[in-house]
Amino acid sequence: MKIAIVTHSVVRGDGQGRVGYEIAKEALLRGHKVSLLADRVGEELQQMGARWIPVHPRFQRPMLCKIKGFAAAVDRRLDQMQKEFDIVQGFGFVLTRPHEVSGAQFVHSAWRKSPNHIARGRYDAWARYQWLYSGCNAQWERIAFSQARRVVACSQRVRCELIEAGVPENRIRVILNAVDIEEFHPGPANRQTLGLPVGVPLGVFVGDIRTNRKNLDAVLRGLVSCPGVHLAVVGKVEGSPFPALAEKLGLKDRVCFLGFRKDVADIMRACDLYLFPSTYEPFGIVVLEALATGTPVITARTVGASELVSEECGIVLSDPNDAAKLGAAITQLMGDGEGRLRMGRVARTVAENHTWKQMAAAYLALYEEVAA
Repeated sequence: MKIAIVTHSVVRGDGQGRVGYEIAKEALLRGHKVSLLADRVGEELQQMGARWIPVHPRFQRPMLCKIKGFAAAVDRRLDQMQKEFDIVQGFGFVLTRPHEVSGAQFVHSAWRKSPNHIARGRYDAWARYQWLYSGCNAQWERIAFSQARRVVACSQRVRCELIEAGVPENRIRVILNAVDIEEFHPGPANRQTLGLPVGVPLGVFVGDIRTNRKNLDAVLRGLVSCPGVHLAVVGKVEGSPFPALAEKLGLKDRVCFLGFRKDVADIMRACDLYLFPSTYEPFGIVVLEALATGTPVITARTVGASELVSEECGIVLSDPNDAAKLGAAITQLMGDGEGRLRMGRVARTVAENHTWKQMAAAYLALYEEVAA
């Protein structure tokens, strides 16, 4: 098949970009011809034989202009190429012309309706921009999804959100995101070398800590009721309100802000629990990454990947903002070392059933079905 993948970035270090990257990689290994219409492409894919068709929007900022400009540029390029491809795979609003498959990694109409939307309760310029950003993307996504023969949801949660957004149920296919089980695997890790506290119960949080969507504030409030438990936080600290919150809550000596790190897999292996009660998360690849390292997870129903977290490998909260129940869950698991070991073994088994190769194979099977 001749496959075109359209997305802003086709790289390993990006959620949506990683999905496109792994599809392209598997397609190339199977002998398909792959073209990538993108702003950024991993060099290794080009070395494998992928053709990069650069799409550089005129404006990189503000983001709304970049998104709109990217889609317009892609439409023009595909109009010029007409019937060159058997499959055109987009991801949300990256084009408006008819195409075979669109991937839904985020549903802006659902996020805009969320009581936890970043703009709710705020009336400054940033909040107004975020409200506008979500509204525009919600409208644009509806256009893109209406032009796709199949829409792939990255979780059952997203499937329900797509139906609510007006996508016909018979056009939706669920293909869960995945994890690199070679990079993320169980094993020993040296806390001291990693700059982590030694000899204490230690949880870890990984995510964007410059906004409230990942919900670090609930984790910090829950930690107040867990004396002796420490927390490692991975994420860019610049512009984050959470170091000040940790100090205000009296947690300065128990919370370690590590900044951006590339050794996340090692950090997860060194910790006892992974905490991720995000208020809105279509999937959350980082949850699977924690499971792959054999680390029990505490998450919430608002996270798409929570459908993979059973009581045998973690705890799923019904309310991501319930700090009391979050604290109780931390206390429960930290007090059961043998239980955590059992959970870790189950967690690894779950991750082994959701590899990038398996995910990419599911996409390619869908392409063959649609092309036929």
